[in-house]
Amino acid sequence: MAGGRQRSFDKQQALENAMRVFWQKGYIGASLMDLTESMGINKPSMYAAFGNKEQLFIQATQNYLENYASGHAIHLEHQEFRLVLRLKNYLMSAVASQCGKDGPKGCFLSVCVTEAASQDMPVNAH
Repeated sequence: MAGGRQRSFDKQQALENAMRVFWQKGYIGASLMDLTESMGINKPSMYAAFGNKEQLFIQATQNYLENYASGHAIHLEHQEFRLVLRLKNYLMSAVASQCGKDGPKGCFLSVCVTEAASQDMPVNAH
């Protein structure tokens, strides 16, 4: 029998919820309480599953890049369309996702870059 208790939460969903908190409040504005409440876990569980706040932020950023930002790139791959149309479709897709009814408004990366320019953030981590 393995030591310790089994994880009783969906790690991907918890990461998704943490990403949304960072997206809405920024890295600095997101308190550990905000993060753990949105993730539905306590602090020890957060540290065990994701590491500290900085490590959680890095994982949330990777999650955004893999599951949100990369989806728009498909519009650039349609070689049968002229470049101007591919760029237009790419930008329209990005804008639609950032202005839609679901999720926080704006671009997660823009929030991060804006905050990083004026604050101490883990921007050189990856």
